[in-house]
Amino acid sequence: MNSVLKKTDFKWLLLIVAICLSLPAAARADSFSSSELDTLVSAIALYPDPLLVHVLTASTYGDQIPAANTFAQSHKHLTGAALAEAIEKADMGYEPSVLALIPFPTVLDMMDKYAAWCNQLGEAMNIQKEDVMAAVQRMRRKAVDYGHLKSNNQVTVVVDTVVAIQPAQVEYVYVPVYNPSVVYYTPYRSGVYIHYGVGVRLGSWFGEWGWGTCWFDWGFRTIY
Repeated sequence: MNSVLKKTDFKWLLLIVAICLSLPAAARADSFSSSELDTLVSAIALYPDPLLVHVLTASTYGDQIPAANTFAQSHKHLTGAALAEAIEKADMGYEPSVLALIPFPTVLDMMDKYAAWCNQLGEAMNIQKEDVMAAVQRMRRKAVDYGHLKSNNQVTVVVDTVVAIQPAQVEYVYVPVYNPSVVYYTPYRSGVYIHYGVGVRLGSWFGEWGWGTCWFDWGFRTIY
């Protein structure tokens, strides 16, 4: 099952898109600065590692996102083995990481709706993947330092030389909803700053699309 996000939950992404579109053409084609990368990853940096690895990889196949999103929205009533079977029957031929996001229609919808942001994230992954991963770590460290990112019933946060976020229950992945302008810049006081909806159960049905077999090596800034 998936959490249902209202349109208002994505309003803060408009700022990200505006910033992305205002980046100098040379920077977008050549390389991104650290601050530009921080902006690009801020909306997804707090995703659990198993989900984030697919979002970053799928962003490099932006041309496949719209159709995959259409399929995800029309099949969001399906879960588990039934959804995996529907994906197999559709034989869409998309990259595994794109298919891996179909159980997360809200995520695919965000990547489709904000295509300018998604495509620039994909560009950054293609030309400076290590820098993108470093940006994720910078933003996570900020969220930890301000007291917003911590372990709970949905995720386990391990803070060491790097900040890792893993599902609290291996078979369930939760999509966090948060405001980047708050969690990275405002000290925690009271209230809920990062909201987790209903978790998506991922069993062996989705293994062929990378669930359970793709991971980060944060130390070497590598995706396996």
